[in-house]
Amino acid sequence: LLLQNKTVRREFQQKYKTLLVDEFQDTDPIQWEMVLLLSSANVGERDIAKLRPEPGRLFIVGDPKQSIYRFRNADIETYLGIAEPVRLESLGLDRLELTTNFRSVPSILHFVDAAFENAMKPAGETCRYQPAYLAFGDHGNRDAGQPGPSVHLLGDAWGESDSRRKVREIVDSESEAIARLIMEINGSGNWKVQDSGKGSGGEWREARFGDIAILLPVLTHAHVLEEKFKNLGIPYVLEGGKF
Repeated sequence: LLLQNKTVRREFQQKYKTLLVDEFQDTDPIQWEMVLLLSSANVGERDIAKLRPEPGRLFIVGDPKQSIYRFRNADIETYLGIAEPVRLESLGLDRLELTTNFRSVPSILHFVDAAFENAMKPAGETCRYQPAYLAFGDHGNRDAGQPGPSVHLLGDAWGESDSRRKVREIVDSESEAIARLIMEINGSGNWKVQDSGKGSGGEWREARFGDIAILLPVLTHAHVLEEKFKNLGIPYVLEGGKF
């Protein structure tokens, strides 16, 4: 309808003066055509290849490393094709790279850079589909914070015999370690968090149980972690679980 009827296209363009397309890496070709039809000033043009966004009308936000929706017909080629310097120039778009982190303290950013900067190096045929790592460097919006651990690696040294351990044994050991670490963190002067709410003044304080979150890829063994929490008297809320 947008392609064939310029009256309809003009009406929608008048209604939506500016377009912000988020998660652009998950855009499919048809959606991109709609974006061009809504942002191009030439309402009479039916050749998609000739459409150009009107200056200041189109904003795109995307991260190719987060492209996961192929099952929804999202095509990373759409993103990659638009992000090419020559294509951006022909569309009249500028590319800005966001490296400023507003959430994490610098020590965490340094850890992430050290862990992934060398690991995420595209090579060979995968180069096009594995974008180069974009380091944070010192581009953090938060101060250095309090001394103490920012990243804690939790786990036991594995020996040859560990390969024969049962899954339940591994989960049990891991859950026990997590629960004991939480007990250590709660009320400890070595683990501090910063309040960012109004009236808090950004003060650093000792961590409490309510400041801690555990992210699980699946909830298959969540009950084991719950058992450990109950044994140590750790209050918790399980989101997404079976009650």
